[in-house]
Amino acid sequence: MKQAFIYVPENINFSGDDLSNAVDLCRSITESPILLWRLTNQSDHELRRLFDRLTLIDQKENTYDDFGLLRVLDSYSLHEEIFIVSIGSTEKVNAYLHNRIHGEQLLNVKWNIVSSDYARYSLLEKQRSLSDYIPVDTQIWLRGLVKKFGVNQILECLDKTDKSRTVIVGESIIDEYIYCEALGKVSKDPIVAFQRKEKVRQAGGVLAAAKHFVGLGSQTTIISELGAEDTEFIVRDLESNGVVNYDLSTHFTSIVKTRYVDRASSARVFETYDLPVNYDSRYFHMKLEGFLKTHNQIDTNYVIMDYGHQLLSNKSVELLLNSNIKLSVNTQSNAGNRGFNSIARYKGAQKAFLNGSEVQLEARNRLSELSVVVYDLGKKLEFEEIYITNGSRGIIACCFEKGQYLVPAFAPTIIDRVGAGDATLAVISALRAVDIPIEIACFYGNIAGALLVSTMGNEVTISKQLLRQEAASILRKVS
Repeated sequence: MKQAFIYVPENINFSGDDLSNAVDLCRSITESPILLWRLTNQSDHELRRLFDRLTLIDQKENTYDDFGLLRVLDSYSLHEEIFIVSIGSTEKVNAYLHNRIHGEQLLNVKWNIVSSDYARYSLLEKQRSLSDYIPVDTQIWLRGLVKKFGVNQILECLDKTDKSRTVIVGESIIDEYIYCEALGKVSKDPIVAFQRKEKVRQAGGVLAAAKHFVGLGSQTTIISELGAEDTEFIVRDLESNGVVNYDLSTHFTSIVKTRYVDRASSARVFETYDLPVNYDSRYFHMKLEGFLKTHNQIDTNYVIMDYGHQLLSNKSVELLLNSNIKLSVNTQSNAGNRGFNSIARYKGAQKAFLNGSEVQLEARNRLSELSVVVYDLGKKLEFEEIYITNGSRGIIACCFEKGQYLVPAFAPTIIDRVGAGDATLAVISALRAVDIPIEIACFYGNIAGALLVSTMGNEVTISKQLLRQEAASILRKVS
């Protein structure tokens, strides 16, 4: 990062710990963070002493409009590597950035905005490159990839996704992360009490996947549903990342998945689901049917992301399979549907994406070698290609015309697995849609997955620039 800022919103109550956290975060990036805070004679004496002791070097004031102090950032390009820590909520900084992005019509922004509640060690882990340590089996495989295709072809193939078209169908999910600090055992019960700190909301499900596809240069449309109370926040997030085609209308509430996270370790301690009550999928079916009738399907990559929360009825699945479209399908198991959301509903789709445990559950076989189970399952369900993410063992890819590929993984720091499979799917699906060789597509898919598990939720959006940067560093290390 080139520059770091600490932003203190007006009329906010905060403590010395909040400021110390912000300084620690910035000092992991630069020795000279800039303070955006309106110091007054009424400012708490202890807070002033804290700033003096921490030797923050600058204070900026500006009162041009509602964004006030944030106008100092107008002189910094969105292409510069800027790190901003907001005390408490990041809402005002995000709103400022959204206006900048919308006004300047940019897609790729290098600014990184976090709350002062963000764990410092998570930030430091996030700065590591995947090339810092590459497992030996992965190095051997990569040398074979370079020998077969050459470094230039591997890097340049990312440009082929420009101007491709993608339609994503499936559930929109709001991912909430509530950061907590452990207080200790409750006096009268054998449980641990936590103090709630900041709440972060992210666009998940098909919303996150759509941002990945746009980051790869694909013109992307979302067909989904989202509760009215979340629309403004999500639309702002989508448009900031270049997603401008979507139909999210519904009569129901949003799907919200809330994770309570220990701030010190980034470990999840509890999780809740809020699902629509008395849900009826007929409205979504009519929406999907109308879209398929009115849009040209030639050379469009349709991606179905079925999280098993009743959005896609059997009637809708049949409609998709009987339409003349290129279909990539992902069905996911989670706490709300395990064992009931079968990939078998999509028999005959061109491409399928699953993880290893989902394959074992589908085949009712956890004893045989996974590569054998994958091949048999793909044949049985008449897929042209099937891709299986298998944790630290990488990806198993079966193309029933070209054979089977075992693509070993990298060695990232694992903070949270949420969103990793979706990012892997997006990258592989986008590259295969423009006929990039399977080995190269899986190489980039592994990079995407490794980047996502190194952060909390869908904090990172995959882009061509990010993939190319990581890939170049990796290939340089093994060549």
